[in-house]
Amino acid sequence: MPLAASSASALKAYAKGRFDEARREYERLVEKHPDDARLRFNAGTAAYQAGDLTTATNHLMGATRSTDPALLQNVYYNLGNAFYRLGENAPAPPAAIALWEQALQHYDSALKLDAGDGDARFNREFVQQRLEALKQQQQQSQNPSSEPPPKREPSEAGRQAKAQADAAVLRKEYHRAYELMTALSESDQAYYADYLKRLQDVLGLVDPAGP
Repeated sequence: MPLAASSASALKAYAKGRFDEARREYERLVEKHPDDARLRFNAGTAAYQAGDLTTATNHLMGATRSTDPALLQNVYYNLGNAFYRLGENAPAPPAAIALWEQALQHYDSALKLDAGDGDARFNREFVQQRLEALKQQQQQSQNPSSEPPPKREPSEAGRQAKAQADAAVLRKEYHRAYELMTALSESDQAYYADYLKRLQDVLGLVDPAGP
């Protein structure tokens, strides 16, 4: 949820899921109070929820001028999420790599301000995992002779569930992400075993004991 320095109408619009309306109201407030980091944060958060990631990052970067550690921690966390999403939409792997590296830097900044933020740590770990996998793919495409034997690809249902689970994780809906992944076939679960293990760790889940 946005922080308190907002008009009642903007906050109400955000709470009801009218994110574009909330963003416009916050931006009107930003025009009147350009140095208010909380309004910048709220405008960026509403823009992120509306899917306008470029606007979100612009407002959130403006909010990094805040001297409030609690606000800054939230700003950097949301910046990490926004740059991750931008990387997902990048037109080519090099652009995605650059954006995901920025996401990691922002998660690191959030963790410096609150080392106990499990959400930031979890998001950082799975962005790092995706970044490493993408870099490996890039290296293999540039050096095809060094490619290992092909690994079985997940099914289309598996890929769709993984994308939905990633989105759920960014909303901090870890149980929903876990439900999506454990509903997959055994072969798809095997393909995403590392991802499932990370979800189990953050949820505090363990596999059932054997007989």
